[in-house]
Amino acid sequence: MYAIRTKPGIFFGPKVLYVGESHTGNLYQTLTRHFQRWNRGKDAKWYAGHFEPKQTDPGHTYDRGGVEVTFKVATPARALLHQTAWIRRFRPRDNHAGNYEDAPF
Repeated sequence: MYAIRTKPGIFFGPKVLYVGESHTGNLYQTLTRHFQRWNRGKDAKWYAGHFEPKQTDPGHTYDRGGVEVTFKVATPARALLHQTAWIRRFRPRDNHAGNYEDAPF
């Protein structure tokens, strides 16, 4: 599992932007997609003022020079539990799916 956060500045501390995990053993591929340039123009559509991504859209992407990454190695069974705990603790800006208030820990 991993967390992406802003680098600390002179007047502010780091802010956690995203927490993710890969329980399939593809942590490198899962993490690096957040730092790739993607051509979202092809096959992507705008509906009622919002963007509907194509199936291969990576989600949020970040500037490599503006963020830091930390990770924690966990078994596949524990990866989702750790991810949920980090999301509840840090309230990352870009994690929107799921109700982490009702998590069983």
